[in-house]
Amino acid sequence: TGESKADIAYKNKIDGCRREDSVENELKDRYPESSGYKIIKEAYLRDQDGNIVKDPETGQARRIDFVVVKDGKVVDSVEVTSKTAPKDAQSAKEERIRENGGNYVKDPETGELIRMPDSVHTRIERRD
Repeated sequence: TGESKADIAYKNKIDGCRREDSVENELKDRYPESSGYKIIKEAYLRDQDGNIVKDPETGQARRIDFVVVKDGKVVDSVEVTSKTAPKDAQSAKEERIRENGGNYVKDPETGELIRMPDSVHTRIERRD
C-alpha cells in the first residue's frame, strides 16, 4: 500500500480517538451527569494509598478508557478497541493488577480514591 509505519500509527490513533468519542457520547447518554453520574477518562488502577499499581508479570500499569462513578461507587468500566485487536493479555494484566491491590481509581477533580467493586469488570467495547 505504500503506507509507512508512521502513517499507519497516525491512522490508528485517529480511528481510536473516533471510537472513544463515540463511546463517550453513548456513556454520557446512558449515565447523565444530571442523574449524578461522573465519567472518568483514562483512569489508572491504584492501591488504597493512591499509588499506581503495576502488573507483577509485565511491570506495566493499567489505564482504563472510561470509568463511570455514581455516589462514590464505580458502576461501569469500559475499554474501547477495534473489532480485531486482541485484548486477552490486557484483560489478564488488569486481573493481576486487581489481585495485587489495584482496585481504586482517582477522581481527577477531587483527588478522591474510588474503589472498584469486585462485581465490576472492565468490559470491552469493540467498534469499527
